Amino acid sequence: MMQHSPQQGKQPLQQEEDETSIEAMRKAFAKARTSPRDLWFEREDGKILTALVNGDRGWLMYRVDEDDAGYSSRDPTYAGPEEAVLPYTLDNGQLDEYPVSLTLPIEEGMRATEYFLETGEKAPWVTWHDGYFPQECVHKNGKLLDVLANGERAWLRYRRHEQDPGFTSRSSEIIGPQEELFPFILDSGQQVVYPVSWTISKEEASCAYTYFLRAGEKAPWIHWHDNTLGNEKGGRDTEELGKE
Repeated sequence: MMQHSPQQGKQPLQQEEDETSIEAMRKAFAKARTSPRDLWFEREDGKILTALVNGDRGWLMYRVDEDDAGYSSRDPTYAGPEEAVLPYTLDNGQLDEYPVSLTLPIEEGMRATEYFLETGEKAPWVTWHDGYFPQECVHKNGKLLDVLANGERAWLRYRRHEQDPGFTSRSSEIIGPQEELFPFILDSGQQVVYPVSWTISKEEASCAYTYFLRAGEKAPWIHWHDNTLGNEKGGRDTEELGKE
C-alpha cells in the first residue's frame, strides 16, 4: 500500500472557481471511473486536493501545500472485508492500491472536490484522517506512546509496558462543558471520542512526541492522568492502539 502522497510537482488540472472548472472536474472523474488514475486539483492559493479514482470509489487527500502531511478520506460506514483494496495507476505508471475503507462513493468524492474548488477547504461532511500524526504506537526502550490527532488537537497515552494502564494527556487550558467530546478517526475508519479536556494542542503533542523518542519518558510539562486511578466519566480507551 502506498505510504506517501501521490506524485508531487505534476502539472495540476487548471482550476478556476467557475462552471467551466467544475465541468472539467466532472469530466476528469468520469474518465477515471473507466481508467483508474490519480487526479490533481490545485487552487491559486496553493491548496491541493488529490483524488485516486477507480470505478465507483475514490480516495481523497487534502493539503494546504505540497509539504503538508494533509488529511485523507475514510468511510466509517464501510462494512465490507477489511482486506479489500482498490488498485490505481499513477501518472508515472506506478501501480498502487488503497484499502476500500479509505475510499468514498464516487458521487461523494466529486461533491467534496467541487466544495474544495469553490472554498479551498476540505468538505466538512467527509470523515478525514489527520496525516500530521499518523495513528500509531511508538516504542522506546520497551515503553510506548499512543498518538491520536485531529485538526489542532491531539490525545496521548504513555505506557511503561504493554499491560500498563498508563497515563493519558489532560489539558490545563480547556475551560467549558466537561461533557464536550472531541472525535478521532482510527486508520480503520472507526471513530472514537474523548472529552476535549483530555486533548492537548498539536504543537504541544509534537514536542512531547519528540521528547519521548529521545528520552523514552513522558514529557514532564504535560498534565498526565494516572489511569490506575480510574478514568473520569466521559471517555473510553482506544484498545486498537498498541496492538501489533
